[in-house]
Amino acid sequence: MVLFLTMVTNFEKYNSFPENQGNVKEKGSFKVALNYLRSKNQLLKITISVCLLNFASVLFEIGTPFVVLKRLHLSSSISGLVQSCSSMGVIAGGLIISIITVSRPFKFTVILYEVYSLLSLTVGIFLNINLIPAIIILALFNLIAGSITSMADAPIFTYIQKTVPKKIMGHLMTLLFTTVQILQPLGVLFYSTLLDRFNFKLIFLVNGLTLFCFIIYFFILSSKSNVGSMKEI
Repeated sequence: MVLFLTMVTNFEKYNSFPENQGNVKEKGSFKVALNYLRSKNQLLKITISVCLLNFASVLFEIGTPFVVLKRLHLSSSISGLVQSCSSMGVIAGGLIISIITVSRPFKFTVILYEVYSLLSLTVGIFLNINLIPAIIILALFNLIAGSITSMADAPIFTYIQKTVPKKIMGHLMTLLFTTVQILQPLGVLFYSTLLDRFNFKLIFLVNGLTLFCFIIYFFILSSKSNVGSMKEI
């Protein structure tokens, strides 16, 4: 299915407006990649947000089976079905992104990140008010979150490949993927410790609220001091 989605996706549709990249005089290195990110404010924000969202998503990766098995005392097969909603969401998101045209990848990605953060907060709220069964809440989140993740990746990484100087492309991508990979085990350690010590409903609520506040500040409040920056992308 992944191979099929890759083949049918027209990556050329994700139009970008490459900036005058100039010549990279320094030899590619992590330092050069970091300096490049610092010089591209919006790309830096996206990069930090990707890392934060990947870290926060670990709660759902380990929290879903924890809640289903340890708190709801349901079977492992049901836990697997709930988690599989994420894969179905990825497929749905991949099909959607292969059909639509994204002319402003940064803005499109930011909107998806804002939706994801709002969705995380909503999960925390609904788990605490007990209006909807927890298993339904987690299943819906995994489905929608999988779609969001799938739709957000293609446009932004296509933009990066088109605009980042080739001399530091490899180092920049390595830096991004390495950072994300490092955060994964740290997230497992952090959230597994919290789940063992505190009420899972409170953890989901605080996690969603923190993520939501960060994304809103990062892309809305802080952007008011730099009006028009998003118009360029």
